Amino acid sequence: METDLKITLTGPPRCGKTTVLKKACALLKERGVHLRGFLTEEIGDAGRSGFLLVTFDGIRVPFAHVDLKRGPRVGPYKVDLPAFEAAVLPQLRTGRKRSRGGKSELLVVDEIGRMECLSAPFVEEMDQLLSMPVCLLMTVGLRGGGLMERVRNLAGDNLIQVTESNREMLPAIILESVTSRCVEEP
Repeated sequence: METDLKITLTGPPRCGKTTVLKKACALLKERGVHLRGFLTEEIGDAGRSGFLLVTFDGIRVPFAHVDLKRGPRVGPYKVDLPAFEAAVLPQLRTGRKRSRGGKSELLVVDEIGRMECLSAPFVEEMDQLLSMPVCLLMTVGLRGGGLMERVRNLAGDNLIQVTESNREMLPAIILESVTSRCVEEP
């Protein structure tokens, strides 16, 4: 079993990166793969008013919203960095410890974007994870420098651009890659 796989989904906003990731995670959970990390969900029915962070152990935290009074601004949103870091950093640190000799698992990071990269501790944790033999499934913005650029450059053949024509088949492709390279046989 190989314990180093870093699959990175990219594409423009609203191309379906998170949807592909959620479908792939559902398939992986059905196969008994242990998932750690976080997904993001949009807040708002009529229009996007913010983002909710959801961890695989049930934590739900709104971390960016148009109505927040404090925090750095990204587009129309203000970002609650303390809430983001309190929810995300324990997920990443546990994933890092597990990769050093614990049970294998898949660490899911949705998303590495402008909002998330405002957190220096998040960037530091991700840089450490990227340098380690760990199984990661990530989404990253199509554009952007710093950590976003490093993630895209390190992905190599495992950088997948999500498009309208491939997004329906990608969850099955991710399932096959992860189960063949990162999951111990029973």
